Parts: sequence; C-alpha cells; structure tokens
Amino acid sequence: MDEVPSDRLTKRRFSMHVDAHDDEIWAVLEGEITFFVGEQRYDLGPGDVAFGPRGVPRRHVVRSPESRLLVTSVPTGVAEWFTRNGTPVAFAGELPPSLDLDAAVGLVGAYDLHVVGPPATGE
Repeated sequence: MDEVPSDRLTKRRFSMHVDAHDDEIWAVLEGEITFFVGEQRYDLGPGDVAFGPRGVPRRHVVRSPESRLLVTSVPTGVAEWFTRNGTPVAFAGELPPSLDLDAAVGLVGAYDLHVVGPPATGE
C-alpha cells in the first residue's frame, strides 16, 4: 500500500500499461483522478475507489491541481518497483523528491509490467 501525494501525481499523465501479476486498488483521498481500465473510464473524487485487475490495460490522469491517492497492489510484486523508484521519508510531513518518471518507466519490464500505449490525455 502506498499513499501517493500531489507532487507525484499532479498533471502527470501515465502511459497505458499491463501488469501481468498484480491487481491494483486505487482510493482517491483528495482531488479528481480519471482511471482508464480496459475500455472503461472512471472519473473519481475523494472517497471513490477503482479496481485494475491484472492482465487488463490501465492508466490514469490527474484532473485537479492537488490530489492524493492510496494505491494497493495484490500480490505485491510491483511494490518492489515502487521501492526501487521511490524515496523513503522519515516523517509523515516530509515530501520525497520528484520521481524521474522516464527512468522509472525504463525499469518496468524487470517487474513484468509492460507499457502498451501512450499517456492519458484526460479525455
């Protein structure tokens, strides 16, 4: 489980990808985020939850200036990718440095995660 704060999400557009081993559950804590799962689109706000089953293409786009997202991966094989690309913080209020998304995407194949399309456009 990982809480993703606004500076790691805001206005980022993530590529469509398929995770062969992990299901993901996304809970929006703050802001507005659109999730694309297969052919479905889910426009979510605070308190809303979406599910991305393994083997189904998925992506998301943040639609608000501030956002926070809780991500749960089951089983947690992809958690290793987040650990490798994330930065631990010592205190809850401490923000990690920005993620180098291009470098992180370059490592997804080692975790059986495959980019299969362009970033979301928000439409």
